[in-house]
Amino acid sequence: MAVTSNIQVMRDGPRNYVVRLTGECVVGDADTAPAVLVDVTAMNPPALAIRVDRVKYSMPHGTPLDIQLWWQATTNVLFSGSGGGDDADYWNFGGLTNNAAAGVTGNILWSMSGASGVTAGSTLTFAIIVECVKLQPIYPA
Repeated sequence: MAVTSNIQVMRDGPRNYVVRLTGECVVGDADTAPAVLVDVTAMNPPALAIRVDRVKYSMPHGTPLDIQLWWQATTNVLFSGSGGGDDADYWNFGGLTNNAAAGVTGNILWSMSGASGVTAGSTLTFAIIVECVKLQPIYPA
């Protein structure tokens, strides 16, 4: 079994957007290419960009499983990565915004790496919640 994941939009309001990513992987299959986690054009209303105010990670403690979050651009930009449990608040200084230079889309990608040094064939679970604020929402004319 490779990596299996599920993305659930928990809130898609006029301002706030909250998404949860859950999944599992078998040790040795953890390395993944970046995939879309947040698509700003699929929001209701869609937005040109978002600001990340909080990221909560939940993964097995003591395992080197690492989930990375990327700003999508011509060259993706890593902005968050964590193993184990973590709760990162960014709202108190205005949140994180996409500072990638060329080809910025406003989307967030996720990828995974690690899970070595654990018993081969073990299944590891993970969960992430990303709390965002829509920037420049696009309303019907």
